[in-house]
Amino acid sequence: MALLHINGLTHYFGGLRAVYDFNLALEEGELIGLIGPNGAGKTTVFNLITGIYRPTKGTIQFNGQNLVGLQPHQITAKGICRTFQTIRLFNNVSVLDNVRIAFYSQVRSNLLDAFFRTPHLVSEDKALTREAYRLLEIFNLERYAQELAMNLPYGEQKRVEIARALATKPRLLLLDEPAAGMNPGEIDRLMDLIQRIRQEFGLTIFLIEHQMRLVMRICRYIKVMDFGETIAEGTPEEIRTNPRVLQAYLGEEVE
Repeated sequence: MALLHINGLTHYFGGLRAVYDFNLALEEGELIGLIGPNGAGKTTVFNLITGIYRPTKGTIQFNGQNLVGLQPHQITAKGICRTFQTIRLFNNVSVLDNVRIAFYSQVRSNLLDAFFRTPHLVSEDKALTREAYRLLEIFNLERYAQELAMNLPYGEQKRVEIARALATKPRLLLLDEPAAGMNPGEIDRLMDLIQRIRQEFGLTIFLIEHQMRLVMRICRYIKVMDFGETIAEGTPEEIRTNPRVLQAYLGEEVE
């Protein structure tokens, strides 16, 4: 059974069809890309998977369990986490605390522990801080630990967001345009990082990206959307030469 199985996913905003008959069987450990022109419906698919929107039609199953109708925090607790097109860090909070906050669902201390500052709370707090530092080290961000998130360069903020996502200990990581705003050198480092965290954390990754160099190099399989529909899917080699994909991106018929 696929880790993530989507069948006939369709969503309307009023009379506007945003996603139509989207299907996906994502096996554990895979890294699959989702591409398409702006407005194709890619982020809407992520929003449907993570419970931000409820689909008009279709099913979403994760690890054999139905996700439709669940709240975003319930879906996160099941092992799905995501990043966003627009960075959503706590700007006036330190980088370390941005990552520490993401461990909230794993905290076992209660209100009394917090009020009396019990040894259990102190021990748990130290353990979570060590875990947060470990993630920052993996992303080469430890030097920014006490820096306000808003003061980091854009590319570093993107990496903090991915580190924070990993703090929830997901099985499936959804990355929405992680390379947006990065220069070529940063994109190369990001490619290496995605491959590393996939292997080190045993992750399954579903990736939206406009940087074709990144998608073609790290994704085994790619789906292409346009106007809410899947117009092609296959290996990078198949997608690169697909006439419908070229037409969608170039805006003209390709003979």
